[in-house]
Amino acid sequence: MPSRRQFYPGPAVLCLVMRNSLDFLTNPPPGLAAAIQAARELGLEAHLVGGAVRDLLLGREPIDFDIMLERDADQAARRCAELLGGSVVVVNRRFSTARVVRGRLAPVDLLDRQGGLDQDLGLRDFTANAMAWRLAPQLDRRPVDPFDGERDARQGLVRAVGPHSVIDQPIRALRAFRLMALFGPQAQIEPQTVEQLQSAAPGLPQEPGETAGRELFGALTIPGLAKRLELMRDSGVLSAILPELYDAAPRAVLRARALERLTCAGLPDEYAGYLDRTAPLVALALFGAQENTDGRQMLRRLRRPRAQIKSLEALRSGAARIGDADRLTLRTLAFELGIDALGAALVASCDAHNPLDLLSAMLRELPIGLDLARHPLLSGHDLVQLGAQPGPGLGELLQRLDTERLADPSIERNRALELARDWITA
Repeated sequence: MPSRRQFYPGPAVLCLVMRNSLDFLTNPPPGLAAAIQAARELGLEAHLVGGAVRDLLLGREPIDFDIMLERDADQAARRCAELLGGSVVVVNRRFSTARVVRGRLAPVDLLDRQGGLDQDLGLRDFTANAMAWRLAPQLDRRPVDPFDGERDARQGLVRAVGPHSVIDQPIRALRAFRLMALFGPQAQIEPQTVEQLQSAAPGLPQEPGETAGRELFGALTIPGLAKRLELMRDSGVLSAILPELYDAAPRAVLRARALERLTCAGLPDEYAGYLDRTAPLVALALFGAQENTDGRQMLRRLRRPRAQIKSLEALRSGAARIGDADRLTLRTLAFELGIDALGAALVASCDAHNPLDLLSAMLRELPIGLDLARHPLLSGHDLVQLGAQPGPGLGELLQRLDTERLADPSIERNRALELARDWITA
């Protein structure tokens, strides 16, 4: 199965994708296999629904599975957990949704159908997510697709299932952009669906912060970012979810285009790996440091982890300091920011005349700064042994030593002791 980072293949290989999908469902991973066996033992009709079907048709391996049953989802979940050696977590009592988990295996959600299959699919958000694949009593060769979701997925089109699919649940306005990001740089949102986004946007501030943050971060991948930011601004979604950043959107769009060109040119592995882990933070940092923008407050409202809040502050402050940075400044940033110095360089490179030169310079200096931060030569106790008085002055001396080492990384412990003794004596 191809990786999740690939986009939908062309028609010439569509049959191959379908065969791979059937192969995957014929020999499913453990969690899905246990769910299928549980449904067959209980004599239940079971369908794989939602994003997993979409991913299989896109040639990607799903990361989780939603199984819709005609009834008795709780009983099927317990049997699935027994077969898998896992446990059951109740996700939604109202819709009888139970999750089966075991270690790092892909989780499996089992839920009861609320009506007929087509009726339930009609309650979903976008056509690409409104498909089902029958798994039990036997496996079908093709998915159930009442809204042409396969066609839309192949074309990279985000289209609402019904005229009120997004309006009735405003969080779907953000999910549209996450789906757009998954489809890749050429993806589009259908005009009528854009109108729904505009109508739904005012309701976004009332959505749970954690859910909104998860959907937003899924939308902020780098390929196609500029187009999505423009549409988020024009549809009112950006001002609804991140009002602090709205005025900075035009500049962010320009910087996003520059970053997209840079990534298309082929970034070194270190930068590519960094973006794989933290692209949403880099995307937010493209908005720049506005005096009236508090990144901490913004990410706290979205219930993001403290580590991400710290990283965003580092990216924004670091990018503002790089400019035409010399070697010492780059080392200092690496020393202070750690691996986030790479992200700061990426953001700064969007405004640089020679961005690859800046990124290459950062890669040369990064290991030095990281190494100096990880291996201090002296401690406060060493300074006291040399005659320094305990107190704030110890930190100032250690900071002065760090500055000397960043300028001359060859300094070793004996030389550091000599410098400290001279400073203390003076």
